[in-house]
Amino acid sequence: MECCTTTEVLSCDLDTCADFDTGFVADVAGIWSVKIETPTGTYNSSFTLLQGTQIPLPMSLLNPQATNVVKWYNPNGVLYRNTCYIVKTKLYYTACRS
Repeated sequence: MECCTTTEVLSCDLDTCADFDTGFVADVAGIWSVKIETPTGTYNSSFTLLQGTQIPLPMSLLNPQATNVVKWYNPNGVLYRNTCYIVKTKLYYTACRS
């Protein structure tokens, strides 16, 4: 199990129906992955990024009313910035657009 040397709060009131700009950019090209730990389970996803491309936060994997721990991994399997990110979401009572 990886050890986060830093934990950073990325959002305290995230609307999972809205787009979210992480502000993070891939420093290397390849297949990146994300691991999201929620109270209801752990979810994984992967995506191909070019160097300089924004690193996405897959909103569909977040628990819509909980504290989520998000970990991104570069193509070499190294934890991005050795940091775990806390994303707290808030349930909004309007349907997400399709």
